[in-house]
Amino acid sequence: MKNSSGLTLIEALVILVIIGFLASIRKNCGHIPPEKAKLLSASSSARAIVKLCALMQVDEIGSGDSNVCSWPTNAACFPRWMNSLTNYWGTNDLAKLFSAEDVKVTSWNANQGPNTNVYFIYPVTSDSPSNAILMTSRNYRLPTSGNGPALVATDKPFGTNGAVVVTKDRSSQVITARQATNDVSSIGIVEGAPLN
Repeated sequence: MKNSSGLTLIEALVILVIIGFLASIRKNCGHIPPEKAKLLSASSSARAIVKLCALMQVDEIGSGDSNVCSWPTNAACFPRWMNSLTNYWGTNDLAKLFSAEDVKVTSWNANQGPNTNVYFIYPVTSDSPSNAILMTSRNYRLPTSGNGPALVATDKPFGTNGAVVVTKDRSSQVITARQATNDVSSIGIVEGAPLN
């Protein structure tokens, strides 16, 4: 009768391989790369800004207040639009929405404009189609602001890791570098050059 109180070398190796396999499955499940997480966070913030614009439009129509500029329709309206955002959202919270990991807006000034924030703002009116582009991350160049759609590697916060594009209807897309060079019309309609 053989008395075995331990595992053989083969059995121990098999157990280690199984544990390693299970650990690798666990590690890869539900893991979002940090670059993708930053893009998703910026996309969520941009959707919140667009939702606020829609709420401001309802108030503007209901109150008839011409000082409320619910959409950044043109360069003249842009400062009023930013002031309206500030009045609705508050300086600190708005600064957080226009920030990302590498681009921190520490002090929001409605008169100055978000010249150092994460997004380009494009002109949109209440009559614009729902797929009109309102915001893109600053690393994404549309045909109206350069030679064609592309990601700019040196632009913060995302470089060539991807870009965020948000349309008037609050649909938000995270675009890869390969998608960025495709036809812009599949992403949305651009109604003019960036306002900021």
